[in-house]
Amino acid sequence: ELATIDSAGGVQYQVQRGGNYWNGALIKTKFIRGIAPTGNATVAYAHGITDGRIIGCQTWLRHDTTLTNASYTARNWGVPPNNGFQTDLVYYAGFDSLYVWARFPATSTATRSDSLYFLVQYWD
Repeated sequence: ELATIDSAGGVQYQVQRGGNYWNGALIKTKFIRGIAPTGNATVAYAHGITDGRIIGCQTWLRHDTTLTNASYTARNWGVPPNNGFQTDLVYYAGFDSLYVWARFPATSTATRSDSLYFLVQYWD
């Protein structure tokens, strides 16, 4: 089986030669979308993945508003967490056993109502 795609589990692939532990395991990817809040707030979204199975999580803020940052006025460019661009774009992100989350300090004035993307990889 090369790949299976569904709305509940995302994309998955099977490890064929991963040693005794990983051989035959399914590695899945789940995509979760959210919206950045106003500054000085944290947003969290339930991921629904069994505790301890998450391998990693990539988070991106899609800066999809215009003219909210002096240096970057184009729409739809990606901003990673913990970035060093400017204080009005800084945010922090992570995950735990229940949620993916993003924390926006009060100085994050250029991120308001922008799109958040979480790409979670886990084994099944």
